[in-house]
Formats: sequence, structure tokens, C-alpha cells
Amino acid sequence: MSGILTLLIAIGTIIYTIKSNKDIVEQLTLKQKFGVSLIFIATIAFATVCIYFGGNWIVSFMAEGILKTIMQYIIILVVLIVSILSMHKAMHKVTNGII
Repeated sequence: MSGILTLLIAIGTIIYTIKSNKDIVEQLTLKQKFGVSLIFIATIAFATVCIYFGGNWIVSFMAEGILKTIMQYIIILVVLIVSILSMHKAMHKVTNGII
């Protein structure tokens, strides 16, 4: 049940973001919209895989405790920063500077 709720909230957030940036979305061609969507989905997939598999693999070598928890947060933060910066750079290139 919580998985369905999470999916509905994610879809609602995406729809809200698109509607609130309607003027920018209207400037994009169909090809650019497709490219932005693909970049967005790929970024989410990349970050998920890196955090889940990579993060768990790295912290599996550590003993339980506060250091392991801190390392998990550091991994999440680094992956999110790299993903967001890469996504922004790719979207900027695909949209010719509109985004």
C-alpha cells in the first residue's frame, strides 16, 4: 500500500512541477521534452543503483555503529550532488540553455 502511495505522490509532484514551469515547457520542442524526460529518468535510476548497491557494498565492510550510519549519509549526499549536477549539465546541453 505504501508503494502505491509513494508512486502517486511522485507522479503528483512531477505534474505540479511541470504545470508550475509551464512557460519553460512550452519553449521546448518535442525532441527536447523527450530528452529532458529521458535524462530525468536516467538520473533517478543512476542515483538509486549507486545508493542502494554501491552504498550497501561499501558499508558492508564496516562494523555496525555510528560510523557506518555517517558513511551511509555521506554516500547518499555525494551521489545526490553528482547526480543533480550531471543532470543539470545534460539538460542545459539538450535544451540549448533553456533549462
